[in-house]
Amino acid sequence: MSVQIYIKTTDPAPPTGVSASALTAEGREHLMWCTDDEFDRSLEQLSQRGLLELIQLLQDAMLIEQQTFDSLQQQLESAATASAQRQRLSAALCTSQARLTRLCGRSMRCFTQVSGLGRQV
Repeated sequence: MSVQIYIKTTDPAPPTGVSASALTAEGREHLMWCTDDEFDRSLEQLSQRGLLELIQLLQDAMLIEQQTFDSLQQQLESAATASAQRQRLSAALCTSQARLTRLCGRSMRCFTQVSGLGRQV
């Protein structure tokens, strides 16, 4: 599944009621890694459909990051003890774990927002 989305704006936050598929690739990337405050403000702007699309994008990113994490873990297990390579792999593994945690947290916040919109209807 490939989604190409391009809307040019000067504000990375989506306009009110927009779907996630209406965001530029840069806008989607921004939502993955922006500050928590920016992410929360952006969530408030998305429609229910947009939130569901964003959840899918986050889950796709989580799958890729999980594959990266697993690969790094396998490499770390085979690296020589106390080597520079092992230290680099360990740092990369910690970074990957932090990214995966962030993506999971954002996905859960999207689910919470969808749930809140469902109660308003």
